[in-house]
Amino acid sequence: MVLFFGLIGMPETPRWLVRAGRDAEAREVLRQTHRDGDIDAELGSIREVIRLDTERQGRLRDLLTP
Repeated sequence: MVLFFGLIGMPETPRWLVRAGRDAEAREVLRQTHRDGDIDAELGSIREVIRLDTERQGRLRDLLTP
């Protein structure tokens, strides 16, 4: 129960927000959690990870090949 109520106030992850096209919200979450960091660099890093994940998506037949 405590965990459930604790999760109610948690924001979405910046990676999920960027992937959903909600960059302004992702920037705000990063601003809250990375007070001394470079938010633009972090957003760029997130976009790069999303791009690499998209390129590396496999197919079902990839699981069946040795």
